[in-house]
Formats: sequence, structure tokens, C-alpha cells
Amino acid sequence: MFENSWNKLTLNVNYQVRTQQLYTDKQHSHYSNYQKYLYELCTDLRDNQKLTYKQISQRLNEMNIKSCRNKTLKNTHVFSILKKGKIREERNKNRKSHLDYSFEDKLKNCYISYEKV
Repeated sequence: MFENSWNKLTLNVNYQVRTQQLYTDKQHSHYSNYQKYLYELCTDLRDNQKLTYKQISQRLNEMNIKSCRNKTLKNTHVFSILKKGKIREERNKNRKSHLDYSFEDKLKNCYISYEKV
């Protein structure tokens, strides 16, 4: 009734997925906690205390706060932190929800093949 041989079974599935959503929420967050801290600190000093970029850099250096690459902060660094942080906030604010993206999926073909070993 049963042969004394082995069979190799293979399940072949071809599944197609189409979506406009390229990233997950975790992939959007490239800022480290320290970068977020620096941005919030610079924003506070700029908006609430009305300090210039140079005054902010001097204040941060007095507090012994370094850049993300452990360098002394200059006014150009502060400008860049604020500029890029605002761009990031705008991008995140305008980002669509995952529900706004179209999504299609279909099983194109599926079959089992076998061969004697």
C-alpha cells in the first residue's frame, strides 16, 4: 500500500500586495531622544525667552550641553536644529493616516508540487 520512498512536497504561493504606504510609524521616527530634547530646548529658548541663535548657543554651552556628535554648539548648529525640527514637525503633521492609503491584495496562484526523492 505505501511505498518505501520519500516525497518532497513544495507549496508555491504567489501573493501580490499593492499599497502607497511605504513606511511604518516606527520608520518615521529617526530622531533620538537627545535630538528631541535639543530641539525642544532650543525652541523654548527661541520662542519663550526670545534669544538669538548666538545667545542660545552660549547658554547651552554654559550648561555644558553638546551636539549629538559631542561637539560644542555654535549659532549655526542652533539654526539647523530649529530649521530641521520645524520641517520635521510639518511633515509629521501633514502625514496621512494609514487609513488614507489604498491597499490591494490578491492571491495570484497557489499550487503544490512534489517529487520523489
